[in-house]
Order: sequence, then structure tokens, then C-alpha cells
Amino acid sequence: MPSFNETSIKELSIKGSVLPTTNLLLWLNSRKNVSLSGSDVTEWEDYRKNGIVFTGSSGSRPTISSVNGIRSISTNGSRFLSNSTISLPNQYSVFVVANRTSGSGFQRLLQFGTGDYILFFGTSGGNFATFSGNGSTWNDTNANSPASLIASSLVRLTATNNNSTITPYVGSTAQSTKTGNTITSTGAILFTGGASGASQYWTGNLLELLIYDGVVSDANRQAIWDYLSASNGVN
Repeated sequence: MPSFNETSIKELSIKGSVLPTTNLLLWLNSRKNVSLSGSDVTEWEDYRKNGIVFTGSSGSRPTISSVNGIRSISTNGSRFLSNSTISLPNQYSVFVVANRTSGSGFQRLLQFGTGDYILFFGTSGGNFATFSGNGSTWNDTNANSPASLIASSLVRLTATNNNSTITPYVGSTAQSTKTGNTITSTGAILFTGGASGASQYWTGNLLELLIYDGVVSDANRQAIWDYLSASNGVN
């Protein structure tokens, strides 16, 4: 029987749904591979135990929590995890199950490029926001349209980028497209940003995060949504 660590794995069936894993760059699941010191999260490793690990420093680590009976990673200001080696191509697909419990302004659930201006995935004024940049400036810093408030209810959030256009989704509903020109980058931060965005902390919970190389097909996007719904109890 093949090892679960082998890169030849093409799909995984969970609760009757099938998760495509071809071109899967990162898979973080709050129920797997989380190391703790008390309730503090010290490490969060890729589900496939492939050596991609997000770590946190003492005093700034998120904590373990629960939402709707499902274990989650919780943060409430000044807490984050980072990885300095994972690379993001300039075409990608990001899938998240999360909620947001308080705060305003810019809040970063995920940032690529530890120096800023590569990928912002989070909220602006409480509304879902995604934008990209060239490493020096953002293409824009507007919340996605139509305005979609991210609050305490868990929600699936998605963004695909073909290096020309970002298409955000709330649940299964596409929002207006945005400029997606970006560059490749190395390094990622969960729950805040780097450089000028270092204080833009997320307040809420993250249950699962998937990042794919390239824009996934319509069929695979639906399969990923089905998996995330089955795994995390969201619509």
C-alpha cells in the first residue's frame, strides 16, 4: 500500500467527498499535525507531513480552540505563524474555512511575501478582501465587491489568480474580478502581515487552508468546496 507521504497521491476521500491533491502546494488542517505548548500552537505542519511547517514564537503564538465542535486555530491579536521556505507561483488558487470574531480595518488571514505586496487574503472593514501586487505596490487595496461581511459564522473563502485576474468567492458565489498581476514569492504568514502590514492582525479562527499551483478547473474547484464542506460542516 502506498505511503500517505508519497507525492504520487492524487486524491483523498473524506466523508464521501474527494479532495483533488494534484498541484496541491499547502494543506493545513487544524485537526492534524498541530504541536502545542499548553494551549499555544508551536508548530502546524502540512497534513501530508512533507516538511512544510508553520511555527510561532513564544508570546506570539495562536491557540487551539473549537468552533461548532471542530478543532480550530484561534488568534486574537498579536499572534501569528510563519514559514520562510514555501514558494507561491504567480498563478494560484487559495481555499480557506475560517471566521472572524471582531476588529476592523485591514486584517490578514494569509499573506505571501514576508516583505509585503504579494498576496493579501483577509478582510477590509470586516468585508472579504483579496489583492495582489508586484512586491513594491498593491494593484489596489479595496475590499471585494459586493461587500461580504465575514463574521462569527464559519465560511468558505476562495481566490483564484491567473496572474491577470483574481476571482474571489464567498461560499460558492463569485465576486467581481480584480487585477491579479503578481510575482512569485517565498515565505508566508498566517494571521498578520510583514513590513507595513505587520500589525494587521486577524481575529478569529482558521480551520483549514489549501493552496494550489495554478487556477484549478471548475470541476476541481467544486470538488474542493465539497470536501471542505464535508470536513468542516460549512455550506
